[in-house]
Amino acid sequence: MPSVGVRCLFAGLLVFALSSTGCSELYFFFGPGGPFGPGGTTTVTQSASTIPAPIFSSQAIDPELEATAGAKVIVVADMDGDGLDDLVSGSNESQPIQLHMRTGAAVAFDTFSVAGGGPISEMADLEVTDFDGDGNPDVAVLVSDTGFVPVDGASVRGSVVLLFAPADPRDQLSWTEVTITETFNLPGATPGFTAFAIADMNGDGLPDIVLASNEVDNTDLIRLFLNPGGANARDGGAWTQSASPITGDVNIVTDIDVADLDLDGDMDVVATFPTSATFNIRWLVNPLQESGAAAAQAGSWERRILGQQSERDPDNQGGDAIGLGDIDGDGDTDVAVAFASLSLVQWFENPGAPFIQQQTFPWRVFNLGQLVEGKEINQLQLVDLNMDGNLDAFVTASGNMVGFQRGSNVQDFWNGFSILATDPVADIGRTAFSDVNADGKLDMITPIDRDGVAQDSFLIFLRLSGN
Repeated sequence: MPSVGVRCLFAGLLVFALSSTGCSELYFFFGPGGPFGPGGTTTVTQSASTIPAPIFSSQAIDPELEATAGAKVIVVADMDGDGLDDLVSGSNESQPIQLHMRTGAAVAFDTFSVAGGGPISEMADLEVTDFDGDGNPDVAVLVSDTGFVPVDGASVRGSVVLLFAPADPRDQLSWTEVTITETFNLPGATPGFTAFAIADMNGDGLPDIVLASNEVDNTDLIRLFLNPGGANARDGGAWTQSASPITGDVNIVTDIDVADLDLDGDMDVVATFPTSATFNIRWLVNPLQESGAAAAQAGSWERRILGQQSERDPDNQGGDAIGLGDIDGDGDTDVAVAFASLSLVQWFENPGAPFIQQQTFPWRVFNLGQLVEGKEINQLQLVDLNMDGNLDAFVTASGNMVGFQRGSNVQDFWNGFSILATDPVADIGRTAFSDVNADGKLDMITPIDRDGVAQDSFLIFLRLSGN
């Protein structure tokens, strides 16, 4: 792992570099550059004003290990119950699932692997929760490619793998690995598993798994896997799938998330099917409160349109990434959606209960922010970046990190600011947020993936100042 440090200060930009002998350097240009304003790589295309960008210092989580090649995803979780935020990460090229355990009040970590290699080969996402109720946080890994041979006619074999933690998560050899489902996809198709969400979907208090699955027979589904609870959760075959998928389509499903959209006390599903001519952003009504657990477990939930994000070109559709949260502060969950190829983020206003329970037409939609053409968005999260009580939009696109902050009118274009731009361009994976050093400012923990297997890393960006 290369060292990280401040290299120079010029033109109002802090420049950080990763360096090692014989390798090129990766620079981080901190605002006001990037996609907004002078000194950056692009300019904003909309009339939204820019605001002063936050300033960060940075450090590698573990500068000595080279086990993070293909850094993909990192999440925050207290893995040992000491009240300090630990980290769990996955890397696609070196293929480990790693724990990064805080060693004390200082921002320092003890890093080690607990799983990896097939079936955890190329992962799309991971989440942390206690699946078996023993009080120890477990890890769920969404694997887009196990590396194992698929069935005839398919090109990729994916899986959902659960990693059950021992009483001491540092006991690397006592973690238990369980596969609960697999899928196969056609050559050239979107990988079978693209997204998952974890929540209690049938009201029994146990975390279930909602899974976006694009399969070999051109059936694109959202499946529900129900947690059997207790020790049975450690038996992959005991996880029961709903009698039928909660929805199906002939168009690929790219992203899903869950929230109680209609405020009736159960968790609904938001999903994007970008190539669908209608309903390409939809929500699925959980029947639990109205009809009971048996109806929720049966599948075939009612489909409602949330919105349509598309243009006339059928090969250039939106609905690529979603973020859920109360954007306008009225007490219900709104939905932000990224149109990757147009570099556009829009948000859809929840019409509110009980209106939402009957509405069968699209929600009101507003433009949130847009980058210049060619900056293709690969990540969208709703996060209170400046901890002022309002959600901001965090976006990564073509090696850039960008924030959007609402102005006095939440329905107008938001104010944009560049967080950093990588040069050469690196893939920025799923970022986590935590006040790592307990200074009252929200910090970022980010996977950085460059071409090749050198100089990839998980970096902590400690917020010093700014919006």
